[in-house]
Amino acid sequence: DGDSLLDKKELALWLHKNELANKATEIKGEFWDYDENEDAKITFQEFGLNGGLDHVSRADFKLRFILEDNKLNYELLEQDHPVLEENGSPNLAGIISRLYKIFKVVDINEDGALSWDEFVVFSYPEDFEEVHMLTTGQRYRKFDEDHDERYNINEFRKYYTKHVLINELLPLEYRTPDHMFEACDKNGEPL
Repeated sequence: DGDSLLDKKELALWLHKNELANKATEIKGEFWDYDENEDAKITFQEFGLNGGLDHVSRADFKLRFILEDNKLNYELLEQDHPVLEENGSPNLAGIISRLYKIFKVVDINEDGALSWDEFVVFSYPEDFEEVHMLTTGQRYRKFDEDHDERYNINEFRKYYTKHVLINELLPLEYRTPDHMFEACDKNGEPL
């Protein structure tokens, strides 16, 4: 605010901006490595086939998750799989299906591919409360007092008050719970 002093809000805004910029710099090369057809978007198939999954080779991903027509096996990805095998080792299908769930949540425009901004969120889902909430359901249920798996405006106000610490980090239209609720509520029903 130009007073030669940093208050908590100003410091938090600056740290948030710089943290996201640093994270984006870390993954910029990966984005272009995964984007096989160079359309500035990454499909889950491109992600899996071009090294996005640690410890999973292109051949293994293709064998397990690509159908004969060279399309993703969405049915397999949509299934719930355990994260661990009975012997305690990682279950590849479980890990990949959970990553696919995150992929779908951050694909805001639902075009089946991630833009650069969506890819940043996909790469750091733990930094984005809403992604965590949508992929686990834990926080959503905590504030869903009537257990109908949707937020009415009063439940959403409680969620907003608890989780939006610095509303200046949000676009102007989201800086009050009522405005955010209205902007998010596309069908006129509770969220």
